[in-house]
Amino acid sequence: SLSGFGMFLLVQYLTHSRMAAFWAGVAYAAAPFHFNHLGGMTAFANEWLAYFALFALRAFREPGTRLPITAGVFWALNLYCDLNHGVSAGLILLAITFVELFPKRKDRGFIGHLKKFGLITSSFLMLTGPYLFALFGEMANPAFLMRPPLHSSVSQSADLLSYFVPSFMHPVFGKWVEPFYRHITTYNGVHLGGWIEVTTFAGYSVLVLAVIGVRNQPKTLSRVWLWITI
Repeated sequence: SLSGFGMFLLVQYLTHSRMAAFWAGVAYAAAPFHFNHLGGMTAFANEWLAYFALFALRAFREPGTRLPITAGVFWALNLYCDLNHGVSAGLILLAITFVELFPKRKDRGFIGHLKKFGLITSSFLMLTGPYLFALFGEMANPAFLMRPPLHSSVSQSADLLSYFVPSFMHPVFGKWVEPFYRHITTYNGVHLGGWIEVTTFAGYSVLVLAVIGVRNQPKTLSRVWLWITI
């Protein structure tokens, strides 16, 4: 519910449409990623990403220091839920910062936006600094580092086409697409499984609505979401 409500707030801010926001919240809350990671609570806990994106966008567009600090707090919450979500939030911030800064690179607003970026990062580091210091200290120890076998990159990674091909669990197309999913989870002739990570298809209706939503946004915003998607 937190995930869906966060996406509802984000899309309502972007589109000013409660209907679009409602369906975006439903699609995000019911995404295959959520249900396939019910056994891994840290990966499942991605409810703060939409809130972070919302407050990061508002921080660059509205005056004051409250919004950048709040964005930093949500960035920290993402990191504490899962390191991957913390990295994802950082990439979202970089995409938003680049698109918001680039048009202002020759005017006075450029410095103000840089300060906003610095404030978001500073509040994040104040909340996560001790944890990151300890983490990187442990990572410097060779005994701490994981050395997974090469084939884990196959079983633990999402294939790009899996975002557009219906899941093998689909009640209609499942039997038709199962050979595809078996192929992308096979390494050197050995089927590795890894169905969870490759089940990313959200549905063609969601993809079509997402494209329509991006096309109806100003070019600057469209570029933000294009970079985040990539």
